[in-house]
Amino acid sequence: MSQMSCPPAPANPGAAAAATALAVAVEAATASDLGPIADLEAAAFPVGGWSADSWQAEIGQAGHVVYVGRGSDGRLVAVAAASAVGDTADLLRLIVRSDRRRQGLGVALAGAALTWAASQGAERVLLEVSAANTAALSLYRRLGFRQINRRAGYYGPGDDALVLARPLGLPAAPSAPAPSDLPLARVFSSGSRLSGLQHPATAGRGRVPAPLRRRHV
Repeated sequence: MSQMSCPPAPANPGAAAAATALAVAVEAATASDLGPIADLEAAAFPVGGWSADSWQAEIGQAGHVVYVGRGSDGRLVAVAAASAVGDTADLLRLIVRSDRRRQGLGVALAGAALTWAASQGAERVLLEVSAANTAALSLYRRLGFRQINRRAGYYGPGDDALVLARPLGLPAAPSAPAPSDLPLARVFSSGSRLSGLQHPATAGRGRVPAPLRRRHV
């Protein structure tokens, strides 16, 4: 992953959207959420998505966290996964159910993930997103992410990945839950099957298998 610096981000991104999103409960995922998470994954990425086993590996290990957004009926409508190693965190996954997009859920879950990353000592957050995913790019720019690299054909022929970065120490989202307000999932060890998702420490050691690449909707 590139070591280029990234510019300061807006101090208060997505205020109105985050306020709307907080009508949905944001909480750490548990093993009982695996089925609904897998359903969200399959709907968002019918081809090349993470398997249920991959999501299971994310929950309950050291070094990663999974947050879910739960509607008033108790159903999962969004999920986010993040990791932190040293001074760098990665936003690995962000999925919002199609009928609940543009309601601030992405801001709320990303905000929770960024707040957690800061609590782990990370100083910046990286992510990869398809250059064609304009909705996700708009969200991440509002949250203060800036492009630092481009990976041609990363998701397949003609589907480039943009590498985005955001410094921490800035508000993740105006009303994002603090780590002390959430029952944090235990997160990943370096030996986990997903720990090689092109973190800066592993960049250049070969391509990540397509099913495990970071995707966002």
